[in-house]
Amino acid sequence: MCHTFLEFDFNENLNMVIGNNGSGKSAVMNAITLTLGGRATSTSRCSNIGRFIQHGKSFAEISVVLCNQGLEAIDIERFGRSITITRKVTVKGSSHYQVKNEYGKIVSERKDTIDTIVAHFNIQVDNPMCMLNQDIAKNFLNTKSTKEKYNFFLKATQLQKMVADLEENTVEIRIAKGLLIDHVKKRKEIQAQKEELDAKLKFAESVRNAKSNADNLQGHLEWAEVINHEKTLAETEKKLAEDQYAVQEYTNKRDALIDDMKNEKSKRDELLRKAQEVANNAIEAKRIHDDLERQMKLFNKEKRDLLHEVNKLEKELQLQTELKKKLQKKIEEMRR
Repeated sequence: MCHTFLEFDFNENLNMVIGNNGSGKSAVMNAITLTLGGRATSTSRCSNIGRFIQHGKSFAEISVVLCNQGLEAIDIERFGRSITITRKVTVKGSSHYQVKNEYGKIVSERKDTIDTIVAHFNIQVDNPMCMLNQDIAKNFLNTKSTKEKYNFFLKATQLQKMVADLEENTVEIRIAKGLLIDHVKKRKEIQAQKEELDAKLKFAESVRNAKSNADNLQGHLEWAEVINHEKTLAETEKKLAEDQYAVQEYTNKRDALIDDMKNEKSKRDELLRKAQEVANNAIEAKRIHDDLERQMKLFNKEKRDLLHEVNKLEKELQLQTELKKKLQKKIEEMRR
């Protein structure tokens, strides 16, 4: 660039930049082209953007302010009423973009943001009908090649860009189709995995429900055992009470028999005494003696039977008492 510092304040009407040859008129148009995202080759001056920097300088910075008002404005909330696009280039050929809103705040540093803004305002920096530099104009006027004129026509009408976009879109569609096929395949795999996991989840839920039912049944079974043991204990206690009553009855009978035995013994003693008194009468004494012996044998037999029955009842009472203690202990353990 031949300008150290140059500022233009364009208006919304027709603007014309005039000057002598070599004064830098084309430099202004090239600066606008480069700032709005154009390539160095679009200027027909050079292919390396670093060569646009003024001799002896290490970098150049160009800013273009776009009006962002009216019905065609883009994202007012983000950019405001004006958009400042700045491009800084170095002699090494590197460049850096900045997009600022109307308050000077940087909102983006991406090239695609500038491409979106330029496309929105229909600024065609690579279109020779929009940015017609001297070299392209001379070549168009001097050339006799219909091919070059046709290429110029393609650029001017944006047909060339449309063809390039179409080819690019075709490639992207092909890639998208490949991705779609991969995604469909992956989706089927994921669906298969999902169905497998659903089956496992369903099985796990059935196992959990079965375990819950088993726990409930186990609880009911344990309570049923407790109830059954309590019922058995109640029946045992009832039978024990009946046996105790029977033992008491037998005990009373035994005591009565003992009393009878005592009475019989007293009677026997009395008879013996009387027999002694009538000892002189041998026949009478023998009869009395035999009768007494017979009564004594019968009495002793009844005594033995009664004692045997009493012992049997006492043993059964002892067994029932021990069984009651065991059942009570088992019920206490189950209730814990």
